[in-house]
Formats: sequence, C-alpha cells, structure tokens
Amino acid sequence: MPVVQIELFGNKTLDQKRVLVDKVTQAIADSLNYPTDCITIILREMKKDEYALGGKLYIDDPKY
Repeated sequence: MPVVQIELFGNKTLDQKRVLVDKVTQAIADSLNYPTDCITIILREMKKDEYALGGKLYIDDPKY
C-alpha cells in the first residue's frame, strides 16, 4: 500500500488539491499496478516563512 507525502506552499484551492490527488493516485495505480483505494496521499502545506533554500527563507527572496 503506497503512502505518498506531498509538501507544497499554501494558497492552493480545494479544486487544485482534488486534481492533484486524483492525478497522482492514477499515476501510481497505473505505474505500480495498485488499486486506487489502496493509495494514500498526505498533503502538507507550508508557508513561505517555514522553508529556506540557500540560507534564505523563501519569504525573503523576491523570485519566490
């Protein structure tokens, strides 16, 4: 039974999350031959002040 964790920045709509979990579930089912009802997906939303790259918080870097 696959368990997939996806970390993403917040502000995604409920519809966007529905599309994401549907497509990821289908990709796993197709690739690994699992029934879709055996696939668990955990979404973890982060704020840009909770993630850093290259010593800078994302919230402090204008390109993000």
